[in-house]
Amino acid sequence: METVLYADVLFLINFSMDYLSLFAAARLLALPTKTKRMLAGAALGGIYGVLATAMAWQGILGALTAFLASCAMGWIAFGRCGGRGGFFRAVFSVWGIGALLGGFMTVFSGLFQGSVPYSAGADFPVAIAAAILFVRLLCRRGGRGYAEVSFSYGENGYTGRALIDSGNLLRDPISALPVVLIRASDARAFAGGEVDGKFAGIMPDGIGLSPGVRAVPMRGADGTRILYGFLCREVHIRRGKTSVCRSAVICVDRAAGDGYGGCGVLLPASLL
Repeated sequence: METVLYADVLFLINFSMDYLSLFAAARLLALPTKTKRMLAGAALGGIYGVLATAMAWQGILGALTAFLASCAMGWIAFGRCGGRGGFFRAVFSVWGIGALLGGFMTVFSGLFQGSVPYSAGADFPVAIAAAILFVRLLCRRGGRGYAEVSFSYGENGYTGRALIDSGNLLRDPISALPVVLIRASDARAFAGGEVDGKFAGIMPDGIGLSPGVRAVPMRGADGTRILYGFLCREVHIRRGKTSVCRSAVICVDRAAGDGYGGCGVLLPASLL
């Protein structure tokens, strides 16, 4: 018994679902959506789908090739995503969304196949609706999620991904503005050696604060410490299709280590 494989149809189905999964993951994680890169990533996924079916890759080999293909798709579509943690978060998000859409389409097809007039062309619009609903539900949970943040410091600028945290209630004692935290490695991109100087509490004259530096006390499990930063009149925040401009105090958090859930910035939910 021979099995006929329509490679063109299989490629188009996999390409469409992979593109939708990449797009939904980008919206969920506030990653830049570059159409050409996502099309290239989805095309790679479509080619892999045809090869995996034709070569009957299963078991350990199938799982390994699927993982490598997903990593390659994520790299092409999103790049490094700010580091190893952000990259694998994007890859597993694409996997999860793809599995959700595949399962939803299977259930939808099973409900109508053989009972009412049914067209396979209805699968894709239903999958799009499921992806939109899934992303919106996740993005609305408790004020958490991701956003893209950009601001200027002197002649330098910064743009990066931020983790939205409704638990960040820090306020500047002088202006009462919300405080945005940024890890030291990201701050060096625009402040250079000042991160290890005035933004570490080391004053050039040994007495008092440097002009323009704000000191914000922060209480934690290990006691109270002082964070140093600066007032930024224009912090541009983009989340999905929504963009806002807010004023805030940006403080360098030298204890952040690898960052906040793979992001370089911790953004108070009150700024949205």
